[in-house]
Amino acid sequence: MKSVNIQHVRDIGALVRRRRKIMLLDQAELAERIGVSRAWIIKVEKGHPNAQAGLIFGLFNYLDISIEAHFSTRVRSKSMNSEILDKIKDRTSSPGQRING
Repeated sequence: MKSVNIQHVRDIGALVRRRRKIMLLDQAELAERIGVSRAWIIKVEKGHPNAQAGLIFGLFNYLDISIEAHFSTRVRSKSMNSEILDKIKDRTSSPGQRING
């Protein structure tokens, strides 16, 4: 399956709709096969933000959609910087501790 960049819940809906149509399923049939209501499938396909994550993963599994996470260097750097700053704050807030360089 082709990689898709998902940046918003609407992207999930578009992916589900596209894959469902490729598999020649209508919304009611897909809903019955994974044990949810047709209304829930409609909400997912419309990008409704409150669809339950566990059900989304079940839906992806049935439609044979795999999920990969990729993090940009910029995001990783910010996260690493936050962790380093937190460690420095912890060490400097306790009296008598030195920060080793």
